[in-house]
Amino acid sequence: MRSLDFMISTRIHGDMAAVVNEVPSILIATDLRIAELLNAMKLPHLSLDDDVIENSSVSLNDLMTSAVKDFKEFEEN
Repeated sequence: MRSLDFMISTRIHGDMAAVVNEVPSILIATDLRIAELLNAMKLPHLSLDDDVIENSSVSLNDLMTSAVKDFKEFEEN
């Protein structure tokens, strides 16, 4: 995991492995349970109903721009 530059995941355990290994990541929340965990931990994420996910030609920049993220809150948390 530590050798990755970036990770996009739909699984909370995969995203947590990235966080532990200091790999930047975005998790795509597939249900409310995961969304609640992401909000509580202040992790960058997207929801499945986000317009950027529905687009078939998404760039990493599009994902990063659309992701819910507040790194100051994450660090404080």
